[in-house]
Amino acid sequence: MLLAPVDLDVDPFDAANLVDPHPADVAVRETAPVVHLTRYGVYAMGRREHVTSAFRDVENFTSAAGTGLTDITRTENWREPSVILEKDPPEHDRT
Repeated sequence: MLLAPVDLDVDPFDAANLVDPHPADVAVRETAPVVHLTRYGVYAMGRREHVTSAFRDVENFTSAAGTGLTDITRTENWREPSVILEKDPPEHDRT
């Protein structure tokens, strides 16, 4: 199922959200299955069924470009990629 993202102006890195992330988490979860965090130009999911589905769908979702805001395949990374976190199957499974 293809889910169309909905724009959401929530900053999960705002000082208030770092102290208490619950309101931002609720906003992501209640707005739509997939939201576009306009401030950062990234997508987020907050509903368990969609997150679980994405983790299991390695054909359409990848961690190989990084699990943060920066695409580590396009910019210089500040650290070495993780041997497991930023690997997709079958490399992920071997570790």
